[in-house]
Amino acid sequence: MNKLLRYLLLICVVVLCGGASYGQKTEVTDVLTAADFVSQSGSYKDYDFTSSKTGAKYVAFIYGVTTKIQMNSSKNKGLITSVSGGVVKSITIEFDKTNINAVKIYGSKKAYTATADVVDASKQGTLIKTVVNSKTAVEVPVSDSYNYVAFASAKGALYISKITIVWEKDASAPSKTSTTLSFGEGLNGKTYNCTVGEAFAAPIATLTPAVEGAEITYSSDKPEVATVDASTGAVTLGTTVGTAVITASYAGNDKYEASTASYTINLTKPFEVEDGVFDFTESCDYGSGLTPTNDNNADYATSSKWTAKNVSFETSEGKGVRWWINGAANELRVYGNTKFKISVPEDKFITLIDIDGVNSGLSVDCGTFNSGKWSGWSQTVVFTNGNARKDIKKITVKYIAKESVTPTTNGYATFACSYPVNYSENGLTAYTIKVDEDNQKVAYTEFTGVVPAGKAVLVSGIEGQKYELTPATEKADATFATDLKVSDGTIKSDGTNFYGFTTKDGVSGFVRVAKDVAVPLGKGYLQLTGNTAAAPVFYSINIGGGTTGIGQVEVEKATENGAIYNLAGQRVDASYKGVVIKNGKKYVNK
Repeated sequence: MNKLLRYLLLICVVVLCGGASYGQKTEVTDVLTAADFVSQSGSYKDYDFTSSKTGAKYVAFIYGVTTKIQMNSSKNKGLITSVSGGVVKSITIEFDKTNINAVKIYGSKKAYTATADVVDASKQGTLIKTVVNSKTAVEVPVSDSYNYVAFASAKGALYISKITIVWEKDASAPSKTSTTLSFGEGLNGKTYNCTVGEAFAAPIATLTPAVEGAEITYSSDKPEVATVDASTGAVTLGTTVGTAVITASYAGNDKYEASTASYTINLTKPFEVEDGVFDFTESCDYGSGLTPTNDNNADYATSSKWTAKNVSFETSEGKGVRWWINGAANELRVYGNTKFKISVPEDKFITLIDIDGVNSGLSVDCGTFNSGKWSGWSQTVVFTNGNARKDIKKITVKYIAKESVTPTTNGYATFACSYPVNYSENGLTAYTIKVDEDNQKVAYTEFTGVVPAGKAVLVSGIEGQKYELTPATEKADATFATDLKVSDGTIKSDGTNFYGFTTKDGVSGFVRVAKDVAVPLGKGYLQLTGNTAAAPVFYSINIGGGTTGIGQVEVEKATENGAIYNLAGQRVDASYKGVVIKNGKKYVNK
């Protein structure tokens, strides 16, 4: 009996001793610095670090320098724990720079899967505290039981020299073997730049060490950008432009720790070069052969040529240019005294150049440049930079085709040029047209000034010869006035007051257009006003074989006893002998 009692007492002691050790806690500390994550790289991206002390895995979207943990709210990402180190007991922040910025600390009982979780209200967890920048270390006790912690910049750039996290672990709990998920060397945290419509060969995650029966699941934080098969990891790109984080997750078991790995897909529309548009924020080099850089030691390109279909952009002289990576976008940096020329082929003229970016202090060799916009008419425009650097995001160039006119029968044609023209400087004679108040006479007046863009004139030259028109260097003449209009292709005659230019029986002039007949696009026409009942059917020009010395010629309506003109366009009487024009027809007067 006594032996039995002693045995039972011994069992009780063992149980009591075991119960005394059960639930014992121990604290383990992780101290995080930038050196734990990165080597010197000089760019923002995802970096990760797994603590050998606690087993916690930290993933941070930070600037790649070893001197400080640099985060930025504009990047919409931060620092998260994807594998727990226990229960968070306290956090201490030591800032690298004293400024107005602050750090937000979040706690969660669920594992974070991506650095973008810190800006997602459904994933960021509970805000523990916003710690304002301080010259001294700030300790934040954590009263609730959070297994995961995350950090984000409250506003702008944030610089932290050290983060200290105290984890509480269950000392009696059996230790688990840590695991690592990896998409392959150099692929964890990688950003893939993809375009809508293309296929994407997704990397597949591998678990180390291999765990029998382990299930790896995949998820996407932006299914509209990219969807992923939860079991296979196969990715299908969507049609919505944006960024999606693809995460592989292993939940762990009683022997192995959980782990995650992720990569990013940046989806854009297929880039198509627009005619005359140089978008330096994109990745297209426009045939220049340059590549974006943010290396301050990179060489300057003293000469380069960029081509956007019919428009070329060439740099020369001065210090040169760099195609610079500025955060998430690029820009073309034009340095001191560098020239750049924008040009189009010989059959075209530049009308507008819009420079988006820092554009003050540029000078031009022609036209007018103000507030980043150049206007004028030229095949080449040369800009010269001053001493200060110019950061250009985009250049948009508009141009028009060089126009020409070919006089037809008798050497006449109606024409409206889309740019200002001095026809006399192009070998032609231009006439304005005036219809009198009674619609009985039409006056043709030679015009030697600059005709405004889009205004119609009657031109005279050599029949069948093509005249290429050069934009005028002077401003259009404000005195220009004419009754001649130009059709947009939709003008239809009412059968009474619309007159189109034609040649009838060898005589050029304006004839009444039949009802519902459209005046052809670009052709000149007259539209009579007032009383048109007695208006003639045809107004002949009657200038004859040439216009030299004829300042104004009046043409009367064709009546039975109408006026008589010789072939030189001079009015004569009935006694005139020879070929005459009467009522729009030629006769031999004997």
